[in-house]
Order: sequence, then C-alpha cells, then structure tokens
Amino acid sequence: MYHLTDRKNDVVGTEALPGAEEFTGTVLCYYLIYRLETPVLLEFQGENTGSIIMFDDVAIKLLKMMGQSGSTEGAIREPDVPDALSDLKQALANMPASNDDRENTPADDDNEPVVSLHTRASPLIDMLEQCVSKGGYLMWKPQ
Repeated sequence: MYHLTDRKNDVVGTEALPGAEEFTGTVLCYYLIYRLETPVLLEFQGENTGSIIMFDDVAIKLLKMMGQSGSTEGAIREPDVPDALSDLKQALANMPASNDDRENTPADDDNEPVVSLHTRASPLIDMLEQCVSKGGYLMWKPQ
C-alpha cells in the first residue's frame, strides 16, 4: 500500500499499486506520477439501458453536478435517478456559455476541436432519461 501525496506532502489517498513493489526511489516516483497522470475511463450502466464510457475527469465533474460525491465507483438508486437528472440539467443550464468548462488545454497538434461539457454530458443525460422512463438504477465503475 502506497500513500499518494500532493505537492505539500499531505496524504491524499492510498492505493495498492500492482507491480510497484519492484520499483524503488526515483523510479518509484516516476511510476507513481505515470499512474496518477494516466487517464481512467469510467463506465456508466443503467439497470435497463446500455452503457457509456467517458474519461474520469469529465465523469467526476458530471457526477458532482448530479449531487454525487465524485467517487469513481458508485450507484444511484432508482427513486433518486429523477433528482440526479434534474440536478445535472439545472447545473448545466446555470453554466454561462462563456464558462462552459471546456478542457483547459489548447487543442493538440492534430487540431482537434475542444468539446464542451454540455456536449460531453449529452449521452449521460440520455441514459438518465432512459433510467427514468424504463425504471432502474444507474451505476458507474472504472473500466
């Protein structure tokens, strides 16, 4: 078990890192930095819907807009899904167009367009609406 610290050396979490025990010193630091900077995919799945996958940074922002903790694994019970959907729509509606929380990095060398949070939220909103209409819970976990 390794303690993950921020730049002030405050412990921000602990994680079991498979294979990390073979690294020591500076190599271990680089391994931990790689692990922390590697994007994680979260899979959302409804009880009676398909599934969608998105990057964890975007997914966590949307989960927090729905009133969730932002944990990378969890679920919303069926009776709570309509409120989560309403909270997400309300939070997105309250975001000014100029502050659409687009990715802070400029487009990369491939000249890919920047995608707004409103656009990224669309599949999750569709899934929540299906959960409401068909009944069922919504769950998410790392991919």
